[in-house]
Amino acid sequence: MTTFVIVFRQRSGSELLVSLLDSHPRIRCHRELFLPDSAQADSFAVYARKSPVHRIARRAARGFLMRRFIAKRRDGAGAVDAFGFKVAYSQWKVVPEIEGWILGIGPRVIHLVRTNLLRRLVSQSIARARGRYQGTATPPPLKVRLEAGKLAGALDRSAAQIDAYRRKLEPASPLEVSYEALDAERDATTARILDFIGVARATLGTDLARMNPQPLSELVENWDEVVAALRGTGHEAFLAG
Repeated sequence: MTTFVIVFRQRSGSELLVSLLDSHPRIRCHRELFLPDSAQADSFAVYARKSPVHRIARRAARGFLMRRFIAKRRDGAGAVDAFGFKVAYSQWKVVPEIEGWILGIGPRVIHLVRTNLLRRLVSQSIARARGRYQGTATPPPLKVRLEAGKLAGALDRSAAQIDAYRRKLEPASPLEVSYEALDAERDATTARILDFIGVARATLGTDLARMNPQPLSELVENWDEVVAALRGTGHEAFLAG
């Protein structure tokens, strides 16, 4: 059985990718197992809290406990060809032992990124305002206002963070996948992923809908200010998204 992990930043299509992969009859793909303070029955937080022995182990050797937790989830995946889960950049910081597991044990690593960083930022702002991050039906459009004067700096930091994780993951020879390719060329992109994790190709499906399919100009209240702030910068191309 192949073990894989999806490393991502929020609002980069990770729920879509998990949903697609988990629709394959020979794959078991979990969502976020390492959410801090999670109440999910299959989460590391619940596993680490469930007995005094585990609490002691968590304090003394959290890395050992984490590896034991992943092995238990893998063993419980059933008769499948691949088992995986996703880990956000932010969770990597909360459970830094995950880096040693990825680089030491050698799971297949899928690095999921969103090429249009402006669209990712708008998507995150709308999700927070709406209080809803995904769904099976496209909701009515919602506009947000961005701080145009701080936008270029925020996009610079976002790009730097992705590059930092590219360097961090390089020893694991990851497969980098963009949300844009997953959305526009779904069959070809999922075929490439299935080949990478060693599972037979199949047509994958999902019930999830796009939450913000409208052009950016229809999602940002102060669109003219945003255009003026990014025109002539390295981020100008994002305006076309």
